[in-house]
Amino acid sequence: MKKFYCALAAAAIALTANAADYYLIGGFNGWTLKDAKRKFVEKSATEYELNYDGTLTSGFKINDGTWDDASADQNFGSNGNKLEIGVAYTMTTGKSSGNIEIEGAIENPTLVLNVSDPSAPTLLIKGASTEVEYGYILWGTFSDGATWEGIELKEESGKFVADANVAKCEFGIKEVVAGTENQVRWLSSAGAAGVTLGTAMPLQVEGSNFSLPAGDYSFSLDVAAMTLTVTNNGGDTPNPPTPPVSDAKDLYLVGDISGWDQTALPFTRVDNVYTIELEDGLTGKWKITDGKGWAYNFGAGAEQPTSGVEVDAYFDGADFESAFSGKTTVVFTLVEGSDVKDSSIPSKVKVTSEAVAEPWPVEEWYVSVQGPFNKWVGEGVHPNAEGVAEISDLALNEAGFKVKVYNGLADSWYCNGEALALNTPTVVEGDVDTLMTVAGLVAGDKYKVTFNVTDGTITVNTISGVEAISVSNGEAVYFNLQGMKVENPVNGVFVKVLDGKAVKVVK
Repeated sequence: MKKFYCALAAAAIALTANAADYYLIGGFNGWTLKDAKRKFVEKSATEYELNYDGTLTSGFKINDGTWDDASADQNFGSNGNKLEIGVAYTMTTGKSSGNIEIEGAIENPTLVLNVSDPSAPTLLIKGASTEVEYGYILWGTFSDGATWEGIELKEESGKFVADANVAKCEFGIKEVVAGTENQVRWLSSAGAAGVTLGTAMPLQVEGSNFSLPAGDYSFSLDVAAMTLTVTNNGGDTPNPPTPPVSDAKDLYLVGDISGWDQTALPFTRVDNVYTIELEDGLTGKWKITDGKGWAYNFGAGAEQPTSGVEVDAYFDGADFESAFSGKTTVVFTLVEGSDVKDSSIPSKVKVTSEAVAEPWPVEEWYVSVQGPFNKWVGEGVHPNAEGVAEISDLALNEAGFKVKVYNGLADSWYCNGEALALNTPTVVEGDVDTLMTVAGLVAGDKYKVTFNVTDGTITVNTISGVEAISVSNGEAVYFNLQGMKVENPVNGVFVKVLDGKAVKVVK
């Protein structure tokens, strides 16, 4: 009996040691940690309750009163969906979890937290829903590029607008309960950080902060469309590009056009402006580098080049893609502060060309299958008029492969990063870092890959015994229907292979 008592006591001590304080935190209290008014009351070893006095709106989380890495699993947030009143909501854990959203607001709710499964805590909210009116505040480093402050957006004709003269800054938008600064959601860029003037830029909850050069601007928020439009009140270019540092690098255009040779196409530089003229157009993917690899490179932001239109170029951005023919000029303007990792300041690139290039007819495209099994060298074949190409006699292995398609303008690589099923058509949507593999491959066997360039459908087929056999011309060789060679075929059905052709014969 004494041992049993000790075990119970030890269990009780363990439960007490593992107990945690939990707090509701959010825009309603300025994300104050350990707010005594928002502390959950322990009802059992795994259940906690909070009677919230007031109106609860979107934009909150639950944690143990800290943001410490050591207690990251005690930070509970959104699972990507909105929470419904009266329905247990499974939260995600960790410091990077998003803020929980609800529809409208809830008057004087009761919140029940259950941590019986520490990896999937749940939150149940009881109460009456109510409508709430929202306001919007631009929130950024508008004065000095460092101190965060707000600019109120006022409603006009269904939009929320403001005019402001700002320093070089980054910013987002606070959605607040109207008449207060209680933040409900943080709205920011759903794409690139750089602002594209005069364009309705998509917003998302907790996206990337916008970046903006100093200037005089008008801001217009369309809540229904979830877009922000920024226009310049002081001319087309609020801040002309400033010269780079005196030791500006030599730069090169690197891409499909040069076979990705790092130094084949050098720019001519005058101060911070780089120019290159291409007699035969610029097609496919490309970037701008210092010719020494990829540590220093500029690529695309939200916009790809169109002839005669200047677009942003970001340090370590995505590949530029273009289809220009005839004489083509590329002008790259290097902006100070843009050529460092994670910079939100864009440089500029403008491509001017005589014409737009068109892909070849599909029958003239090239399709090849490449991977470690053939050292990334695969002979290309043409698709038929329907876009279907067949490549046989491939010694695929577990290392994987990709399908390369050249359409006369650029290479495209197709791969879904998954294990394909044999003899089963599968749609491959695009290039990913991980190679495709095939489930059930047999070492040493040969396979046939069929790929449709019009819809990205790939099929990996096993090659039957006779298909896989290579026979010298001029000599008839016989096989049974299982693909086994037969020296003296009699009394049965056989396959005769002669001069590269196979026919079925009866003996």
